[in-house]
Amino acid sequence: MLYIDGTWRAASSGATFAVSNPATGEIVGTVADAGGADIDAAIESATHAFPAWSQATAGFRSRILLDAYLLMLERKEHLARLMTEEQGKPLKAARNEVQ
Repeated sequence: MLYIDGTWRAASSGATFAVSNPATGEIVGTVADAGGADIDAAIESATHAFPAWSQATAGFRSRILLDAYLLMLERKEHLARLMTEEQGKPLKAARNEVQ
């Protein structure tokens, strides 16, 4: 799924592609295959969101980034394992990258 303009949606073409573990060849997931129309929609959404974001205080923006960081730390092990499956990256390296 693609996250565009505050909603999760399929690629406008409906196309997807499989993500496989490079070490085993096992399919670990299927993701939306964004095309030009999806990219245009994402750019348009970002363009419309930018004025409000740029007017937000530094404190407000930093809180959003801190919340994202804390959520990633909370899910660190899951994210690291997913990165290892998707990229073949050593688990220790993936944990460090999430950190």
